[in-house]
Amino acid sequence: MQATVKVALAEIGDIRRFASAKKLTAYAGLDSTVYQTGQFLGIRPRISKRGSAYLHRALWAAGENAKRANPVLNKYYQKKLFQEKLSQVALGACARKLIHLIYYVLKEQKSFDPNYQWGKTKILVDSL
Repeated sequence: MQATVKVALAEIGDIRRFASAKKLTAYAGLDSTVYQTGQFLGIRPRISKRGSAYLHRALWAAGENAKRANPVLNKYYQKKLFQEKLSQVALGACARKLIHLIYYVLKEQKSFDPNYQWGKTKILVDSL
C-alpha cells in the first residue's frame, strides 16, 4: 500500500495544479466519456483512461483494496452493487471516490476522517 501512495503522490505532484477534484479525476483517467464519431454515437459511457497511466493503475489497485479494508468505501461499493452496477463499474466508482478523498486531504492538509459526512451537509433547525 505504501508503494501505491508513493506512486500517487509522485504522479499528482503539486495539488495546486488542479483547480478541482474533477480535474484531478480527469488527469487520473477515471472520468467517463462516450465514444462517438461523425455517424456513430455510443450509448455506453466508459472511463476515459487519458492522463497518467501510473496514477490510473495505482488508484484502481487502491480502490480494489479499499473496497475490502475501508468501511466507508466498502459501504459505497456495496451500494453500487445494490444499484445493479457491474463489479468493475462499482470499483471504478470507488476509485473515483478515492481520488476525490485524496484531493481534499492534500488540498486541505488534513488527515483522513472516516466519520466525515459525504455529500451535501444538511442543516438542522430546532423548531421552538
